[in-house]
Order: sequence, then structure tokens, then C-alpha cells
Amino acid sequence: MTTAHALLSSRVPSFRRTADGEISSPNTALLSLLGYSAEAFADSGPRTVRELISGEQTPSSTVTLVGAAGNPIPVRLIEMPEGDSGAATWLCFAIGESVDKALIDFLLSRDDEDKARMARRLHDTTAQNLAALSMNLSMLDGMQLGENAQHLLDECLALTRECLSEVRSLSYSIQPPLLGELGLVSALRSYVDAYGKRTNASIDLRISPDFSRLPGETEARLFAILQERLSWLERTRKPVHCILELGVEDGESFILLSDDAICPPSEALSLSYAVIQERARLAGARLTITARPRGTEIRVIIARS
Repeated sequence: MTTAHALLSSRVPSFRRTADGEISSPNTALLSLLGYSAEAFADSGPRTVRELISGEQTPSSTVTLVGAAGNPIPVRLIEMPEGDSGAATWLCFAIGESVDKALIDFLLSRDDEDKARMARRLHDTTAQNLAALSMNLSMLDGMQLGENAQHLLDECLALTRECLSEVRSLSYSIQPPLLGELGLVSALRSYVDAYGKRTNASIDLRISPDFSRLPGETEARLFAILQERLSWLERTRKPVHCILELGVEDGESFILLSDDAICPPSEALSLSYAVIQERARLAGARLTITARPRGTEIRVIIARS
């Protein structure tokens, strides 16, 4: 876990909503946001979601919480359902609040730079050295060797080619080299192809011809959002089907990633959503995460200048 991930994990206000709409297990970050101590919340805090939220209670939308002093607190809600039980964990992302954002921006940017540097080193150095080694071993393969030596050479060739394939796959999983050179669309095509080969997931990639290039920094941050979600799905080690769509609607570019994965609420999943939220903010994009008992939809909208 990176420092940025740990920082976000400790800063995401959340609570559990029971099937009856009652509030359970509010974390310290939520109590701090509302202005309650643990004792005061237990004594006089809201007992139900209806008491906590002023007006509409729709998840994945902007709502207003009622603070301890009756003050309005605008937040964006993300719901993580607990199977089909009707209960769910709700994350509350404060709008306009300073949550060490400068530090988070710095750490996430540094994380992106480290990934790009590591991917380049694997692609430009390690992979090239392995390719050269494979070529040299192939030249030996044409010489007359004893039976034992030939068998050993065949094993060395097979191992070298396997290592080369794994290094290239790892390089693309960290950050495709095409991202900075040819843009987001080309990078996603290669990434999705490699992702499908090394996981149990199938990804239906749909790219509108109207979707054109965005500024390089914005594309890198959008790629990081998709990578965060797809990496989470990969760690579940379960067969997943995804639809990844890039298009244009009402003069704005959008990216839609939907999957059918069953993801029970957990601190790690909460953290992953928090990272996606922060990356969308860095990209200047509007984000909607709709979590269902059987699948999640992430929509990112980018205004075109």
C-alpha cells in the first residue's frame, strides 16, 4: 500500500446502513466530519439515514448531511451493497473540504511517475536484454551440439522466451509505453489485450470514432482510474466480464467501465474507490460510481475545451 493509499484510507468517512435504514458502525472520519465525539454520537447522533441526510438519499450522488450543530455538509455518496441483504456500506466524500489534498496530489503524481519510469525500464532495458539473449541462444541452436547440450539449450531458450513474455506483460500492466506516444485509445487497446491474456476477465472494448485525444496529463490520469479498477478486479481472481466504452455525448467525452463482479464491502474496496475519486479530481473530471450487488459502473465525464 502506498503512502497516498494509506492516507486516503484513514480519511474516508463511512458508515454501514442496515436493511432497515439504520446507521451502524460510523468510523472516526465520519464522526469528525459531522462534528461528533464517539460518545456524543452514541447519545444524540442520528439513528437512521433519513435523519442523517437532508433531502434525497440517492447513492452515487451529491447529498447534504446534517452536522452535529445542524450545519449542512455536502458530500458525494458511494454505496457498496452487502450482497442481496439490503444492507450496505456508504462512503461520504466531502465536497470542498481540504483533506490533505496537496499531499495526496503530490503522492499520487509521484506514484504515476514511478510507474511510468518502472515500465520504461522494463520495456527498454530488461526486455531488450532478454530479447538479445534469446537471439544469441537461437544462434547456438544452429550449431552441432551433443544431445545433453542441445537439451540444456532448448530449456534455456524456452525459459528466456517465457521471461521475455512475462516482462513485457508486466511492463504493459504497469503502464503501456504507447500511452505517452500514441494516446489513451492505443494504450487501452494494448492494455486490454494483455489484461485478458493474463486474467480470467473478458473486456468488451467499445471506442466511438468521435472520441479524440485529450491533453497528455489528463489521459494519463484517466488511464490510472481504469487501471485502479481493473487491478482490483484482477486481485479477486474470479472470472469477470467488463464493458469499457469511450465516447462523446453532449459535447463532452466520457469513459464508462462496467463489470459484473461481486465485491463485498471492505476497507480495501473503500480505499480503491477513494483513490479513483481523487484521480478523477486531479483530472478535472466528473465521476459517478454506481455499485450494485452484482457489478459496478464507473462513469467519468471530461469537458472538452
